[in-house]
Amino acid sequence: MSLANQAKEIIKSLLRHTPLYPVHIGQYMRKKYFFKYLQMLPITTFHEVLDAGCGPGEYDMKLAVTYPQLKVTGYDVKEFASWNESPKNIQFKQQDLLKLSEENYYDFCLCMDVLEHIPRNRQVLENIYRSLKPNGYFYFHMPNRHQ
Repeated sequence: MSLANQAKEIIKSLLRHTPLYPVHIGQYMRKKYFFKYLQMLPITTFHEVLDAGCGPGEYDMKLAVTYPQLKVTGYDVKEFASWNESPKNIQFKQQDLLKLSEENYYDFCLCMDVLEHIPRNRQVLENIYRSLKPNGYFYFHMPNRHQ
């Protein structure tokens, strides 16, 4: 990661801890709805969670702190400086989702605003489906063309 990108990530990380951190309203609502939905699932029985296209790991961090029994794995094609500040129950991997190879491994997978950026997203969906345990849960969000 270039020095300029590292500096940007550090600034973003610091700004998150200020009361005036600017938040996109759509992102705020997606996160709020996601954690509300999560409470309807048997999350306390989950062990392995995948965040497919995790970015800086905001969802992962909150999941790992709120549910310490979870082992959260975040995949992204890009590495983020914020990954270095994560709890012990999070593992980040710089990896393309087209190469996701686990089978019957995850209890739950989330994928937020990622699939629209991947031309072969059907293959990614097949990989995610294969990586889920039987009766595993998949939560994803893709913006529509008007968002």
